[in-house]
Amino acid sequence: MKSAINLNNYLTSAEAAQCLEISTTTLRSWMFKSGIRVLRHPKYGYYLFTIDDLKAILDSVKGVPGFRTI
Repeated sequence: MKSAINLNNYLTSAEAAQCLEISTTTLRSWMFKSGIRVLRHPKYGYYLFTIDDLKAILDSVKGVPGFRTI
């Protein structure tokens, strides 16, 4: 049996994008390009991010042309 996930510890794509001041489309693009695997909501399938996920994604895009520092 799977253990329950505390969804309060995660940000949705919209919340994560708002924190980074980028669009959800850009967030998903960076996520796919970085290879970072994030959690999917167990029932609805949308992406869920931790602060560590966001840091890893930001680290992976630093130095990429067009990347801007917040």
